[in-house]
Amino acid sequence: MKSTASCYLALREYIETLPVIDCHDHTLAMGPKPTDPVKAVIDWYMRSDLISASSDREVEIIFNEKLPLEERWPVLERAWRRSKHTGYAQVVRRALRAFYQEPDLTLEGLRRIAEKMIDFSDEANFTAALDKAHIVARLADNWPDLKGFIAGKVKMPPRSRLMIPLPGFHNLYNANQVQGIAGIIDQHVTSLDEYVAACREIFTRLKAAGAVGFKDQSAYERTLAYGMPTRQEAEEAFNWLMADPRRSLSYPDGARPLSDYLFHHFMRMARPGPAGSAPYRAYGRHPQ
Repeated sequence: MKSTASCYLALREYIETLPVIDCHDHTLAMGPKPTDPVKAVIDWYMRSDLISASSDREVEIIFNEKLPLEERWPVLERAWRRSKHTGYAQVVRRALRAFYQEPDLTLEGLRRIAEKMIDFSDEANFTAALDKAHIVARLADNWPDLKGFIAGKVKMPPRSRLMIPLPGFHNLYNANQVQGIAGIIDQHVTSLDEYVAACREIFTRLKAAGAVGFKDQSAYERTLAYGMPTRQEAEEAFNWLMADPRRSLSYPDGARPLSDYLFHHFMRMARPGPAGSAPYRAYGRHPQ
């Protein structure tokens, strides 16, 4: 909403010149390369709003490229009328205006878009969009193959900087998961100390390969009220799950002491200290 304050226009003009760091980006590769005008402007977040405003069956019709646009439009129009004022819909509106010069989502507009869909798998188009938004860096929450990332085999999209996804490192439930983590650096661990050391080595190598911080997405599966379990409690849980690959810790009683202990350990690793002593910085996560 436009403010009536005398400084509003001056502040807006200044803000438009500021470089932007995108703090939450899921892109794992450049793209998309749209083949359908509906998909060219409506992303997968907005899809959930359309489902809420219609039904799963109707949304399948909306995104079915095999059906003529004219047949899909009445279904999309009804759902769009009911959801056009949501937060996700504002992204659609901005994309319509910024990339296709369309003031709103209409059948005629979609027909025009079909004739000039932008190929964002082309790096020049991709970086041009970042330039337009003044985005100089993007903190990537994209969960790549970490072993491949360390080996330099994962090509990140332009200006993306990997955030190390922490949940899989501390929300441990079975021995196979533990050895899968250690396998990122071709190690096999048998004790809690060995596992913590392996994690530090993984984080250090990820930083050397280009990672810039931690991101913990645990709010989707557990409380963020981390307790202060003792080392003995954490080690008992770790030894119990490692004793038999068929065992699995339950949450919260079985898994939480180990998860909480490891989380605090990782935060201490991230603590600033002498130059080069911390392999990364820590970033939190709020549920969307």
